[in-house]
Amino acid sequence: MTAERTAGLSARIGEPLGETPWMRISQQNINRFGELTGDTQWIHTDPYRAAHTPFGGTIVHGAYLLSLAITFAGQLLPAEGTSMLVNAGVSAARFRSSVPVDSQVCGSASIVSAEDFGDATLAEIRVAVHVKGQSKPATTATVRMVLHD
Repeated sequence: MTAERTAGLSARIGEPLGETPWMRISQQNINRFGELTGDTQWIHTDPYRAAHTPFGGTIVHGAYLLSLAITFAGQLLPAEGTSMLVNAGVSAARFRSSVPVDSQVCGSASIVSAEDFGDATLAEIRVAVHVKGQSKPATTATVRMVLHD
Protein backbone atom coordinates (compact mmCIF):
# COMPACT_ATOMS: atom_id res chain seq x y z
CA MET A 1 0.00 0.00 0.00
CA THR A 2 2.82 2.44 0.88
CA ALA A 3 4.45 2.29 -2.57
CA GLU A 4 1.11 2.86 -4.32
CA ARG A 5 0.22 5.77 -2.01
CA THR A 6 3.66 7.37 -2.49
CA ALA A 7 3.37 7.00 -6.27
CA GLY A 8 -0.15 8.45 -6.21
CA LEU A 9 0.93 11.48 -4.19
CA SER A 10 4.06 11.95 -6.33
CA ALA A 11 1.87 12.05 -9.44
CA ARG A 12 0.01 15.01 -7.91
CA ILE A 13 3.05 17.16 -7.03
CA GLY A 14 2.26 20.80 -7.71
CA GLU A 15 -1.44 20.13 -8.27
CA PRO A 16 -3.84 22.24 -6.16
CA LEU A 17 -5.57 20.08 -3.54
CA GLY A 18 -8.51 22.45 -3.13
CA GLU A 19 -9.62 24.65 -0.26
CA THR A 20 -11.00 23.99 3.19
CA PRO A 21 -14.31 25.50 4.26
CA TRP A 22 -14.16 29.05 5.58
CA MET A 23 -14.05 29.40 9.37
CA ARG A 24 -14.38 32.46 11.60
CA ILE A 25 -11.77 33.15 14.27
CA SER A 26 -13.56 34.81 17.19
CA GLN A 27 -12.12 36.66 20.17
CA GLN A 28 -13.12 33.66 22.29
CA ASN A 29 -11.03 31.38 20.03
CA ILE A 30 -8.07 33.76 20.32
CA ASN A 31 -8.39 33.98 24.12
CA ARG A 32 -8.59 30.20 24.47
CA PHE A 33 -5.50 29.73 22.30
CA GLY A 34 -3.67 32.32 24.39
CA GLU A 35 -4.64 30.60 27.63
CA LEU A 36 -3.61 27.17 26.35
CA THR A 37 -0.22 28.36 25.08
CA GLY A 38 0.53 30.99 27.72
CA ASP A 39 0.64 33.72 25.05
CA THR A 40 -1.78 36.25 26.49
CA GLN A 41 -0.07 39.31 25.04
CA TRP A 42 -2.56 42.17 24.99
CA ILE A 43 -2.41 42.64 21.19
CA HIS A 44 -4.30 39.34 21.02
CA THR A 45 -6.46 39.46 24.15
CA ASP A 46 -7.32 43.07 25.05
CA PRO A 47 -9.77 44.50 22.48
CA TYR A 48 -9.84 47.96 24.09
CA ARG A 49 -6.07 48.42 24.18
CA ALA A 50 -5.59 46.81 20.74
CA ALA A 51 -8.16 49.20 19.24
CA HIS A 52 -5.63 51.99 19.74
CA THR A 53 -2.91 50.33 17.65
CA PRO A 54 -2.28 50.42 13.90
CA PHE A 55 -4.13 47.06 13.74
CA GLY A 56 -7.34 48.68 15.01
CA GLY A 57 -8.18 45.67 17.18
CA THR A 58 -6.92 42.34 18.35
CA ILE A 59 -5.13 40.03 15.94
CA VAL A 60 -4.79 36.26 15.70
CA HIS A 61 -1.60 34.69 17.10
CA GLY A 62 0.91 33.64 14.45
CA ALA A 63 1.22 30.29 16.22
CA TYR A 64 -2.57 29.84 15.94
CA LEU A 65 -2.35 30.42 12.18
CA LEU A 66 0.53 27.94 11.95
CA SER A 67 -1.57 25.38 13.85
CA LEU A 68 -4.37 25.93 11.36
CA ALA A 69 -1.93 25.40 8.48
CA ILE A 70 -1.09 21.97 9.93
CA THR A 71 -4.80 21.18 10.37
CA PHE A 72 -5.59 22.32 6.82
CA ALA A 73 -2.76 20.15 5.44
CA GLY A 74 -4.30 17.12 7.10
CA GLN A 75 -7.75 18.00 5.79
CA LEU A 76 -6.62 18.49 2.19
CA LEU A 77 -4.00 15.75 1.80
CA PRO A 78 -5.41 12.71 -0.02
CA ALA A 79 -5.08 10.00 2.63
CA GLU A 80 -7.22 7.09 1.44
CA GLY A 81 -6.13 3.82 3.03
CA THR A 82 -4.22 5.64 5.74
CA SER A 83 -4.77 4.57 9.34
CA MET A 84 -2.89 7.46 10.90
CA LEU A 85 -1.61 10.86 9.80
CA VAL A 86 1.22 12.33 11.91
CA ASN A 87 2.64 15.86 11.80
CA ALA A 88 6.40 15.53 11.28
CA GLY A 89 7.34 19.20 11.22
CA VAL A 90 6.95 22.59 9.60
CA SER A 91 9.43 24.62 7.58
CA ALA A 92 9.49 27.87 5.65
CA ALA A 93 6.70 29.39 7.74
CA ARG A 94 5.96 33.00 6.84
CA PHE A 95 3.51 35.42 8.42
CA ARG A 96 2.77 37.81 5.58
CA SER A 97 0.00 39.89 7.15
CA SER A 98 -1.84 40.22 10.42
CA VAL A 99 -5.26 38.59 10.76
CA PRO A 100 -7.88 40.66 12.61
CA VAL A 101 -10.31 39.14 15.09
CA ASP A 102 -13.52 37.79 13.49
CA SER A 103 -11.76 37.16 10.17
CA GLN A 104 -12.89 34.28 7.99
CA VAL A 105 -9.97 32.02 7.03
CA CYS A 106 -9.51 28.93 4.87
CA GLY A 107 -6.60 26.84 3.70
CA SER A 108 -5.31 25.75 0.32
CA ALA A 109 -2.50 23.31 -0.37
CA SER A 110 -0.39 21.47 -2.91
CA ILE A 111 1.98 18.52 -2.59
CA VAL A 112 5.68 19.41 -2.76
CA SER A 113 7.11 15.90 -2.41
CA ALA A 114 6.29 12.33 -1.39
CA GLU A 115 8.69 9.53 -0.54
CA ASP A 116 8.65 6.11 1.08
CA PHE A 117 9.39 6.38 4.79
CA GLY A 118 9.77 2.83 6.10
CA ASP A 119 6.27 1.34 6.10
CA ALA A 120 4.76 4.81 5.64
CA THR A 121 4.83 7.76 3.24
CA LEU A 122 6.42 11.11 4.08
CA ALA A 123 4.70 13.97 2.26
CA GLU A 124 5.57 17.66 2.19
CA ILE A 125 2.59 19.93 1.63
CA ARG A 126 2.77 23.65 0.87
CA VAL A 127 -0.11 25.30 2.72
CA ALA A 128 -1.51 28.82 2.53
CA VAL A 129 -3.91 30.34 5.05
CA HIS A 130 -6.18 32.82 3.29
CA VAL A 131 -8.25 35.63 4.81
CA LYS A 132 -11.56 36.44 3.15
CA GLY A 133 -11.24 39.78 1.36
CA GLN A 134 -7.43 39.71 1.12
CA SER A 135 -5.74 38.91 -2.19
CA LYS A 136 -2.62 37.30 -0.71
CA PRO A 137 -2.37 34.58 1.95
CA ALA A 138 -1.70 35.72 5.51
CA THR A 139 0.43 32.68 6.33
CA THR A 140 2.32 30.11 4.28
CA ALA A 141 4.25 27.05 5.42
CA THR A 142 5.52 23.68 4.28
CA VAL A 143 4.07 20.92 6.47
CA ARG A 144 5.60 17.43 6.66
CA MET A 145 3.10 14.62 7.25
CA VAL A 146 3.70 10.91 7.70
CA LEU A 147 0.90 8.72 6.34
CA HIS A 148 0.84 5.30 8.00
CA ASP A 149 -0.88 2.20 6.60
